[in-house]
Amino acid sequence: MIKSPIPNKEIENAKVGIRPFVFDIVAPDGITSLLPDDIKMTLHVNPKNIEFSYTKQHEITPTLSGWVEYYWGDGPQTLSLETSSGAFIRPHTGLSAVTGSVSVDRTYKGFNNVTVGTSIGGTRRETITYDKYLDILALFHNNGAVYDQTGRTILQGKIKMVFDGGVWFGWFQSFSVTDDANSPYSFNVSLSMQIEREYHGVRTQMPRNGF
Repeated sequence: MIKSPIPNKEIENAKVGIRPFVFDIVAPDGITSLLPDDIKMTLHVNPKNIEFSYTKQHEITPTLSGWVEYYWGDGPQTLSLETSSGAFIRPHTGLSAVTGSVSVDRTYKGFNNVTVGTSIGGTRRETITYDKYLDILALFHNNGAVYDQTGRTILQGKIKMVFDGGVWFGWFQSFSVTDDANSPYSFNVSLSMQIEREYHGVRTQMPRNGF
């Protein structure tokens, strides 16, 4: 069995030299996590690029006495990231780019040389990487909502994302997958979120002996 390179626990405090993207689902109060303490979702591969978009809302209006400019504060903040799924690797078979069932033709003598197909497995869906992709896809579809057995929304939470001392709260806006034949052993995923609020921790070195 191939273990995930990033354990699904409190990684920020694990001191393993890794700063992954950690996703959580919080209640409407913006504080209480709706997931167990030892379950947090991480990206299998850190993003290749991250883009933050900040805008100021303002309006310029002509009047009899001249132009008047109004400022309405900050506009909606968005966060976009692009990441790779990682390599599709299966135990005992290695890298796999196969998207469907695989068979190999074998001829059995004694049975009128009948050629039959024997499945040898090896599709990329049987990999940890694909499981991680399905996790982030499910997180996007639920988008912080909790449903009852009939599919009705009983609670609308928020997505919490933690990375490198920053914490962002909001909801997903878009999710796209690029499956390119030039890179058959992985694909790219693009996500965007509308941010409701954010805060950042500042890392400083404590002074020693008063200096």
